[in-house]
Amino acid sequence: TVGETATKGELHKATEFGTVTDLVPPTPRVVPVGRLDFDSEGLLLLTNDGSLCKLLTCPQFRIPKTYAVLVQSKGPVQTSSAPSKDALLLL
Repeated sequence: TVGETATKGELHKATEFGTVTDLVPPTPRVVPVGRLDFDSEGLLLLTNDGSLCKLLTCPQFRIPKTYAVLVQSKGPVQTSSAPSKDALLLL
């Protein structure tokens, strides 16, 4: 649910600016697979297939994901298949 993954600031922005699902017709109902923070850019998959959404987002299925992150840093930044704690702190 939104409250479990979004910060209070992100929830405020969603209330003020809307969400990606506000941009698509109400039927068929679609849900985002994953999330993008308000100040980020990228591809967001929308689906009306609940089983696919669960398969791609639930950790128990161990679907590999690759994150490409561009950060402004004063030091070296590691690259890996998942964001490091240091990279997330820089964001």
